Amino acid sequence: MAQIQKKYKTKLNLKFPVVILEVDLDLDCDGYAKDITSLLDGTHKFQHDTDGPFSSWYTTYHDPVINKLFNQLPGTLELKSKVDKIAIQYADMCGIRRPTNENKMNWTEQYWASKMTKDDEHEFHIHGLSTIAGTFYVKSDENSSPITFQDPAFYRRMHESKGNKEKQYNYERWSYNPKPNKLLLWPAWLDHR
Repeated sequence: MAQIQKKYKTKLNLKFPVVILEVDLDLDCDGYAKDITSLLDGTHKFQHDTDGPFSSWYTTYHDPVINKLFNQLPGTLELKSKVDKIAIQYADMCGIRRPTNENKMNWTEQYWASKMTKDDEHEFHIHGLSTIAGTFYVKSDENSSPITFQDPAFYRRMHESKGNKEKQYNYERWSYNPKPNKLLLWPAWLDHR
């Protein structure tokens, strides 16, 4: 590109970017993690009844009783309060339409806890009928699996990309290693696992 810029007047037009926002929320993650662990340890159910790769993965999403308790935890209430404000700003920054009430999210929010252990994984998915998706990491370490996002144009490509750090706008997938106290927000239509 530098050689072209020396010879010709150039302009790089990034017209279809996907904004993945990372925010440090500064919550008491140690206390919140203990509350979540205490809740899940007494009620842990296997997500699947098989011995396959998903045998120990658990989410409160499919368990309305436990999910209601999760949503009443002090850490979840504080998380919701912060995410509400950040999601409004994210929607405005990205040009996402939302109701005109400036101080309140006037759409439905869903929060749930997921617990994954060694070798657990989740397949690529989107959050249909949603506008914004996100994740907040209460607990993680250097051995935690990353969340991976897939280029929305991935299935339309005719040639393999050569995405690397020097060609930052041509990735097929981008992975983020989880860090405690980090919130990620992205458009709900973006494939991730």
